[in-house]
Amino acid sequence: IQGLENGGELGRVLNTAGQVVPLPESGLLLTDYLARILGLKPGDRVAMIAETGPEFAACFFGAVYAGLWPVPLPLPTSFGGREIYVEQLRVMLRSSDPSLFLCPPQLLSYAQEAGADRGVLARDWDSLNEVEPATGELPQPDADEIAYLQYSSGSTRFPHAVAVTHRQLLSNLRAHGLGLHVA
Repeated sequence: IQGLENGGELGRVLNTAGQVVPLPESGLLLTDYLARILGLKPGDRVAMIAETGPEFAACFFGAVYAGLWPVPLPLPTSFGGREIYVEQLRVMLRSSDPSLFLCPPQLLSYAQEAGADRGVLARDWDSLNEVEPATGELPQPDADEIAYLQYSSGSTRFPHAVAVTHRQLLSNLRAHGLGLHVA
C-alpha cells in the first residue's frame, strides 16, 4: 500500500496481478460502508485467511478502522490435505464466531465449506469490488478496546484465540520500530 498522497486523498495499492489501482476503485478496504451493507457493527468479528499480500493487509486494517475485529486464520499447509485444513478452519470459526469470512479467490470453496455449518458468509477479496460505498463516520477506538483476535501457533496444542487491544498492538509496533531503529 503506497499510503496517502495528494493532500490526504486515498492512495494506490498494488494488487496481486501486479497492477497499481486507486484504493477507492480497488474494493480492498473493508471500511464502514462494507460493514453496514453486510450488517456488521463494531465489535463483530471478520475471519480472514492471512495470505501475505495487499488484499489481506487492506482488509485487516479496514476492519480495524470500521471497529470490527479481524481474525487472521492460517493458510493451508501440505499436511493432511483439504479435509484437515477445512476442519481446522471450522474449529477456529466455532471459537471466534465471525460474522464474515474473507479469503483469497483460490480458497473460496474451502472458506464456504468451513463456514457453511456456522452460517458464516464467505467472500473472496475480489468480490469486495461489487460493494457500493456509503457515507458515515468511522468509530473512534478506545486504546483498551480489542483491535483483533490472534491465534496461537498451535505448536504444543490446538491454536487458541488471544484478544489484542489497540494499546497492545501499538506498543508491539513501537517495540519493533525501536528494535529495528526506525522509531
